[in-house]
Amino acid sequence: MSSIYVVSLGCNKNLVDTEVMLGRLEEGGHTFAHSPEKAEVIIINTCGFIAQAKQEGINTIFEMLQFKPSCRAVIATGCLSERYSRQLMEEIPELDGLMGVYQYSRINQCIQEALEGKRPVYTGGTPAYLDCFASKRKLATPQYMAYLKISEGCNNHCGYCAIPGIRGKYTARSFDSLINEAKMLKALGVKELNITAQDITVYKDGDKGLLELIKALDSLGFEWLRLLYAYPGRVSDELLEYMNNSESVCNYLDVPVQHVQDGLLRAMNRHYTQADITYLYNRIRSFNSGWGIRTTVMTGYPGETSRDFNSLLNYIAVHPFDHLGAFVFSPEEDTPAYNMEHKVRASTAEVRLDGIMLRQGEISHSLNQERIGKRYRMLIEGRDEQSSQYFGRCFFQGPDVDGKTFLSADAFLRPGDMVNVVISDAFAYDLYAQLV
Repeated sequence: MSSIYVVSLGCNKNLVDTEVMLGRLEEGGHTFAHSPEKAEVIIINTCGFIAQAKQEGINTIFEMLQFKPSCRAVIATGCLSERYSRQLMEEIPELDGLMGVYQYSRINQCIQEALEGKRPVYTGGTPAYLDCFASKRKLATPQYMAYLKISEGCNNHCGYCAIPGIRGKYTARSFDSLINEAKMLKALGVKELNITAQDITVYKDGDKGLLELIKALDSLGFEWLRLLYAYPGRVSDELLEYMNNSESVCNYLDVPVQHVQDGLLRAMNRHYTQADITYLYNRIRSFNSGWGIRTTVMTGYPGETSRDFNSLLNYIAVHPFDHLGAFVFSPEEDTPAYNMEHKVRASTAEVRLDGIMLRQGEISHSLNQERIGKRYRMLIEGRDEQSSQYFGRCFFQGPDVDGKTFLSADAFLRPGDMVNVVISDAFAYDLYAQLV
């Protein structure tokens, strides 16, 4: 058996795949190295969504190859491997093996063959491995939080997105397997369960949809349930009402809108309009519990004019989101947008990106200021040794993307503790609090 070092790149959905792979490796009798220098086998689980992610994956592969020959095998897995399997194996002869997105159950076989010099390549397959092995995964997140991936693939076919070509058609996981996995995570001590998928809103297994799933998960006793990646035109009033009235479902929604101009939304093949976005936004803001809304927008999509961009800027000023991420359009092979005319200069798209984030900094600061003096439940994530302050998140702050809340307290607190705090100061992305 070998000592394994694993690098996980990309989104939280990819992280779940990494955890499934870790569970299979542990079942296979392998151990885990804490650094690549001490590993006999290195595995890189890659992302292949946009150019920047692809470049990160390639750079990481070459970085890990530097540890040969003390490392006996380097294996690439994940989206980049699925999408460019032939090119990677031909152009990087030092790579010892490769697995795509639906072959994680065969990782032990892949390692054995790589160590024998066979350079195995496993791609294709189906997402059925999740229902079989996800409940046996080994968490790579802190013990107090985890992700629950409820489906694979996507049928939305957005004009810019390569995911359907990589992960295939939408496939919902079985309701029972998700509940069993959630029970396992609860038994491990998970307090925050983050529901994730390419699009959670279309979940359906038989007669059970997303609302029924959330209700069932809510009954298991997690401190927080958080919904990530909701498609703007498909969030039902019934779901919002349930979320608003539940004590454990966070009043937080991650709803990527990408843009607000109807012409661009049509060009992107997004199946909603600005009116749909506004209806959802107003519906959420009608609640009085201080919901946190996160969105994502894109700059530089083919055909985006300066007027379109200014409309986006004005829209987020009138409809301020608590958290907003932005990225520049990346032309991806085998997507409709790749060959579209009226392309926007990369430099122009970058300037627009900077403009939107500058505006969002002002918006976030203003919305955070409104939280001063209010009391919230806070999840402790750690302690900064230099400042002696604890840090963590409140319900309106998602993991890894939404900033932190910092807490000055004499009490001894551990990661995973839930405490009551009052917000004492606020900036663009971070908040400061005191124990109640």
